[in-house]
Amino acid sequence: MMRVGHIGYFGWGNYGDELMLETWREHFVDRAAQETVHTLLHRPYFEEPAVRVAERFDVLIIGGGDLIQPDSISTLYWNRAWLTRPVVIAGVGAALERQRQRPDVASRLAAFMSHENVRMIGVRDSGTQNWLSHVVRPSRKITTGADLAFAATIPSARRTRNAVAVVLRKSPSTDDVATVRRLQRVCAGHGTRVELLVLATKQQRDRETAELGRAFGATFPVITCSTTTEITRQLSEYRGLVTAKFHGAVMAARMGIPTLSMRRTHKLTALAQSLGDALLTVHPSALDDRGLWDALTRTVPMDAVNRLEEMSVQHCKEAVRAAMRRSQGDES
Repeated sequence: MMRVGHIGYFGWGNYGDELMLETWREHFVDRAAQETVHTLLHRPYFEEPAVRVAERFDVLIIGGGDLIQPDSISTLYWNRAWLTRPVVIAGVGAALERQRQRPDVASRLAAFMSHENVRMIGVRDSGTQNWLSHVVRPSRKITTGADLAFAATIPSARRTRNAVAVVLRKSPSTDDVATVRRLQRVCAGHGTRVELLVLATKQQRDRETAELGRAFGATFPVITCSTTTEITRQLSEYRGLVTAKFHGAVMAARMGIPTLSMRRTHKLTALAQSLGDALLTVHPSALDDRGLWDALTRTVPMDAVNRLEEMSVQHCKEAVRAAMRRSQGDES
């Protein structure tokens, strides 16, 4: 059986990245033996030389998530040792919010992506494709799909909790706390609770939970889960979401849950444009109380969601076909 090595921000407990790893596992099930390439959650990431790590696999899959960073090159993601094996890049994005660009990043990415052993370059959105095309300029064609989480397995939305979930990042600011307190007041006026939902597992969940406790006190409801599947199921129960994390917005959209953002980013803006849902990028502070409630009870454009799901599934299938080819020139 073919041996597939997965390369990404896997194992730290970040919800979106673990979703993407599960998506790959589902697409390669019964086709290949699968492992993540790294065994350590800190540098140097490997317990043996990277070349020896690569030797354990027949093909390496890089993606998805913000693995392209204009100001740095990760030795986990873009290690030249991986080029001793066939490589498939799929579902990756560029962290275009980063203002600083290191001069050597573009040329090093170009050399990696143009290597003869790279079978596919697939990206998450048009912004990433444009940046790669104009700044990195790899010799290989770039294909654009949708975020890999659009291909993840999800439960049917249950909406059993008369509550709005709020997802924050690692260290809530004083503005975040004020926004949540106001949201709590507005929702209470409509008989609806507000709960803090931690979109993380493992050590990241524990760190975020501790930060929320310090910011909001012990009495504010904080919901945590042990697995990615549990998080997705929990998210499906809410009637609305306010999130500082991108994959909260992705999965909520798939379950028809109206969402507002606490953090406007390149990838969230691209998602809002793809969905035709401008309110997705609106911070609650930009709305009056009536507008805030209306935004949290609006209808999600499910036709657009279904289109992104199909794009993501096809992107994954294309990556699997590229990985399973017997040789670089074999298109069968």
